[in-house]
Amino acid sequence: MATKLVDDAVRALGIGLASAQNLLDLEAIIIGGGLGDRLGQPFVDRVAEKMRPHLFVEREPPVVLGAELGDLSGAVGAAVLAGG
Repeated sequence: MATKLVDDAVRALGIGLASAQNLLDLEAIIIGGGLGDRLGQPFVDRVAEKMRPHLFVEREPPVVLGAELGDLSGAVGAAVLAGG
């Protein structure tokens, strides 16, 4: 059941992030949060692969990265924004 839930999450994120890419034409997408932090780069790579068929411009996909700061990424981003 856990494997099916992760597979469903990969598929849903791939579709959702492809839609965001099609709308915003992003250079990079960073995946964090519970699944992204705990499942690491293999999870991120699977999401990036599931995005490709849904991209309008498949030959120039965005770079998809995992968050490097873990659970602190939101707090660090807020601190940088407040200090800038």
